[in-house]
Amino acid sequence: MRKSELSAVGTERGCADARRRKPGPSMIPTETVDGPRTTRAASSHSRYHNARNEVLKWQAEIMPHRPQLAIIGAPVGYFQEPEAIASVAPSFFNVEECDAFNTKFGHKVADIETKATTIKDYCQQWTRLTLEQQNRKLIMAIADRI
Repeated sequence: MRKSELSAVGTERGCADARRRKPGPSMIPTETVDGPRTTRAASSHSRYHNARNEVLKWQAEIMPHRPQLAIIGAPVGYFQEPEAIASVAPSFFNVEECDAFNTKFGHKVADIETKATTIKDYCQQWTRLTLEQQNRKLIMAIADRI
């Protein structure tokens, strides 16, 4: 037999075997929620990952200046690594799960995007200052505490 004839015979046998088998858990189709809700969930998931990567990038950039920024009053939370989440967006089996996820996760996404923007601003502002300006800013921050 030729290769093409063998694959045709194998396909016929595979179909016959599949018809004889009883459906197991892996063969039963499961419905998941589709539509704008899951699109919004996937979009939020992607936005979170992008913002998290931006936070990590700016944290690495700002780390050498951490002691000075701590004196000025940069929040300690800006130097902590953001929470890691699964790399694949979740799937939902009902609309309520999807809506709950979108509500809860939407706040998390907004928080981390704000954190990314703020860290970026701190870093860019500090690195633009001359050494004299940085020293003056540090002295003023210390003087305010006295």
